[in-house]
Amino acid sequence: MKKIILINLTLIFLIIIMGINLISFSGLTGKAVSLFDLQPKCIFENEQELRIIPMEFCCFELQSQLNCEKSVENLLENSLQNYECYTSKDSPRKYLINQDTLYYCQGAGYEIKVN
Repeated sequence: MKKIILINLTLIFLIIIMGINLISFSGLTGKAVSLFDLQPKCIFENEQELRIIPMEFCCFELQSQLNCEKSVENLLENSLQNYECYTSKDSPRKYLINQDTLYYCQGAGYEIKVN
């Protein structure tokens, strides 16, 4: 009988932990971001020609870039922080992304190098 009570208490504890995991508490976790609230933007710039890139392709390409660094200019509208990602600092080809894109790609498991 004590084993059944112990198993039930353990299951209740696991249910509570899993329930808390579904709710994002930004105060407790620091940087909790819901993927439903994001507005990711990804633009490829090639010699001043801009092209919007789908997120799945963007994340894959960002992973292969040498570096992503914060941009001084506000390159994308309605964005708190913008990044330029490139394989060469002097290259005319680069990806312009916002903070939401960075969160989205990192949340999807892509490893993006950021300075």
